[in-house]
Amino acid sequence: MVISEKRAKEQVRFLAAEVGCSSPNNNDVLTCLQGTDAGALNAAQTKLLAQRGPFQTWGPIVDNLYVKETPSRMLQHKKVQKIDLLTGSSEQDGLISRAKAIKRFEETQGRVDKTAFYQALQNSLGGDEANSQIQDAAVWFYSLEHSSDDYTGFSKALEKATRSGLDLPEDVVYAFGLPFHTNYKSQFSSEEQILSLKIMQYVSNFVKTGNPNFPYKFSRRISKELPAWPMYLAHSNGTNYKEFSLSLTNNQGLKNSECSFWNDYIQRLKESTRLQSPFLQTEKTPESKLMASPAPTSPKQEKEGYNRRK
Repeated sequence: MVISEKRAKEQVRFLAAEVGCSSPNNNDVLTCLQGTDAGALNAAQTKLLAQRGPFQTWGPIVDNLYVKETPSRMLQHKKVQKIDLLTGSSEQDGLISRAKAIKRFEETQGRVDKTAFYQALQNSLGGDEANSQIQDAAVWFYSLEHSSDDYTGFSKALEKATRSGLDLPEDVVYAFGLPFHTNYKSQFSSEEQILSLKIMQYVSNFVKTGNPNFPYKFSRRISKELPAWPMYLAHSNGTNYKEFSLSLTNNQGLKNSECSFWNDYIQRLKESTRLQSPFLQTEKTPESKLMASPAPTSPKQEKEGYNRRK
């Protein structure tokens, strides 16, 4: 959600006053804020949120440089820029939250039938009707598969549940450095904190340069360069991804065996039956009509039919 330039400047003035950076000169205010300890800024912002509520929440402004229009106008114009994308998944990803959000959105658009819902859900997962530009933009891909031990699925769920207050996807937890947060750091091991630093460095490099491999040092606690992250490259010899685990190894073909039914069998089935839609509707060709027609049979004798019923 974008906010107005006036509101953004007002929020800066409130924050600057709270940490002793007030000045009539905007450049002086900015320099002072940049030199203020991050903990002091966070404490001041937390206090202002308690006092002013949603009026102190931050958001981008339409500056005609990075954000040239409001999101609503961008959606109306359907202007899509070709950009590189860094995306991925977590080992325990699920569909419940995604499905609920899509269902609510479809209902607000007046589309409440099941067909529209399942089509929207399929598109959100990269289905037949998904935007090809998004698929082509998946340049860097990761899979968060870290766990501190070889737990069962139940044990993993139990471990996550005991991390109170962390109702977030695990990739978000590590990418935003929550293992170092005062309230949560005791719930993470030193190895998990190092993993968080490395993930933050990859993400920061991508945000700054468009390449997660750029040699930008995010933290002095990381003594050597990170393992190279190959591009995804959507072809038979590609589909590379970075495994977000303690080893940070590179792999190919994430969940190939699990997805082989849809990627291989269904594709061959579509080709062999000339399917025209994702809902398994076949084109009525002379051959298909012939196959669908029952073979002619001679009428059964009354006695034969009676004996079979017995």
